[in-house]
Amino acid sequence: MQETAHNGSGPILEASTYDMILSYWNQTYSPTYIHKSQLTYDLMNAGVRVLPTHAVELTHFKHKTRLFSIFRKNTGSSSISFRHPATGRKDFGYIQEVWKQALQGEYRIFVIIQPHTTLSPSDEAKTHLPTHPRFRSFARYSNPCFLRPKLVVELRHIISFYLRPEGTFGINPAITLFVDCLEKGRD
Repeated sequence: MQETAHNGSGPILEASTYDMILSYWNQTYSPTYIHKSQLTYDLMNAGVRVLPTHAVELTHFKHKTRLFSIFRKNTGSSSISFRHPATGRKDFGYIQEVWKQALQGEYRIFVIIQPHTTLSPSDEAKTHLPTHPRFRSFARYSNPCFLRPKLVVELRHIISFYLRPEGTFGINPAITLFVDCLEKGRD
């Protein structure tokens, strides 16, 4: 695999995206990479790894049986549930960016997520989901009411979702139901 050729075929990552991917990688994998700005002449032959500044941008990707897209291409297939990489807890959001990089001999897909906003307690009660835990479903506002910090996930973190229109359960804004039992372990 020609990592440099693959990564170089894509655009330069925006600084915030580069920093998020670098932070995610260094918290998740070893050996770590250094930031491009930390590379000095004396480190050139020291065996340090610098995270590439380029990556291939994807607008959609297939995971298991589902096609996912970035939000600006298809709002429905951009909403996902996932396991938070740092905590392992279930979280929900929509895909803003997807980047493919060749790192350490493997292709990696980094999904940049904008987390959804949790329903208010009064709206949550209207869904009846808290009283039916065997549904294994969760509802969130489809459009975030306030922005939480973005985060990076990989395909192994993704779970399933189901869009519901405005007025579902008597809730005025549209909601998205997240269900973690649809895939049933199938590839």
